[in-house]
Amino acid sequence: MKHFYNLSSALIGALLLSLNTALAEVQPEDQIKYRQHTMKALGAHMGSLALLARGKVDHPGHVARHAEALAAVASDLAAVFPEGSDFGETRARDSIWEEWGRFEQLSRDLATAASGLARAGAGDPAALRRALGEVGEACKACHERYRSKPD
Repeated sequence: MKHFYNLSSALIGALLLSLNTALAEVQPEDQIKYRQHTMKALGAHMGSLALLARGKVDHPGHVARHAEALAAVASDLAAVFPEGSDFGETRARDSIWEEWGRFEQLSRDLATAASGLARAGAGDPAALRRALGEVGEACKACHERYRSKPD
């Protein structure tokens, strides 16, 4: 039995070491892909919420789900723009890293607006539309300054 525990400990140790090594080898290109997927997720939740807020679809229970997911992703958005991910196939402008403090503030503004959207819920369609508009304005403020137009 002692041999089994030693073997298990060795396997767990090797697994943790390989996981730690894998995490240390994150490539900037993969970070950019991750960021792009994260931003697409935000856009997808916004699109779904817009359809719900306008009454184009009737899934009132989904408002909270989308709003909470949007708030969760927005809560630490600056983290998906690490230093060294400012090249290649990306629409992120260099000004993000040049004006990091301002970029972080706009990211926090989005998180605050997204949290308000999550609190607005499905009970009051007018409140939902207002809160959705505030999130949209927060997105727009950042995109105007820090996102390049598509080619």
